[in-house]
Amino acid sequence: MAKVESFTLDHTAVKAPYVRLITRETGTKGDVISNFDLRLVQPNTNAIPTAGLHTIDH
Repeated sequence: MAKVESFTLDHTAVKAPYVRLITRETGTKGDVISNFDLRLVQPNTNAIPTAGLHTIDH
């Protein structure tokens, strides 16, 4: 598994909304696994409304 770059990212410099491809790995049978960093709101300042989370869930 790849190192989680998000742990070293300066989160105060990232402004939501934000999507970033972290890594793309190829499995043993050729399957491709993509890992994304997805920020919908700024940490400790906003909350995602319940209806919005419900939409993402589906």
